[in-house]
Amino acid sequence: MTSNENSFQYDSFLQGRHIRLLIVEPPDKRSTLLKVTLWRRILTEQNLTLCHTSRAIKTTSAFRALLVDAVYINQNCDSEKTQRVRMMRDIYCAATSTIIWLRSLERGDVEGIRLAELVYGKCQKDDYRYDEDSFRYNDFNCEARGVPDVMEGQDMSPSWKALFNILTHCWFSRIWIVQKLLVSQKPLTWRGDKSMNTDVMLWMAKQIGGKGGLVRSLRMIYDSPTFHSRAISLCRYRYEESNPHQIWITISNTIGMEATDIRDRYFALAGISTGPPSGFVNYSRTLEQIACQVG
Repeated sequence: MTSNENSFQYDSFLQGRHIRLLIVEPPDKRSTLLKVTLWRRILTEQNLTLCHTSRAIKTTSAFRALLVDAVYINQNCDSEKTQRVRMMRDIYCAATSTIIWLRSLERGDVEGIRLAELVYGKCQKDDYRYDEDSFRYNDFNCEARGVPDVMEGQDMSPSWKALFNILTHCWFSRIWIVQKLLVSQKPLTWRGDKSMNTDVMLWMAKQIGGKGGLVRSLRMIYDSPTFHSRAISLCRYRYEESNPHQIWITISNTIGMEATDIRDRYFALAGISTGPPSGFVNYSRTLEQIACQVG
């Protein structure tokens, strides 16, 4: 493979259990794509830049090779895409860690992360179980829990605003992340080089999304009423409680999430759903054919 800032050229077609790993050599950030057979210890990443990838390797020296979404698959080869996408569940199950990078740290982010950790730590988890029937949660009394109120007079608390900003990041609108978060052994969420507890952030999204007052406050800041991180958190809780659902249920739970190729609205969910037959993922088929089969 040869590479520059904007393009990659792939020297061969991936077959069998082969995958491409990005080898990054700090401190000069030289990178090479290496074709290997899938094994049980890989580090996967989503949406990292090369600069931050190098920083990750410095801080986690046990890992020298990463599977990078943006360069792992030759997107111009339908045959390779078909075979590799069919393997994605196995890849993320095999990964020791999956890095989720939500872009650079912004002003106030640290306070937002601390707020999420504070709320999570002060709540008794049994008080906030997800009710499949009613979609309701117990009221959350900030004052009684010793947590900053959402509003400070007429304005929103800076720490709550920062937390909302993180939880409404565009990364949460991408359909492929659902499978990553459901089957990865250890998802690691970073904002810049600040680590966040993925369980805490998804738990907060679930709580905020279930409370009308907090959602209304959220809509005061953001134009879009869609709170995708909450949908993802519910998918994860349901998956852990009852294992894979039928694919039509999974599709319904992720309405509004996006994919560059609209067929991935189906393919990205096949690995975490029941119903799709063997060979369902096939990029030589049209959207109409795929939708009709699911229907």
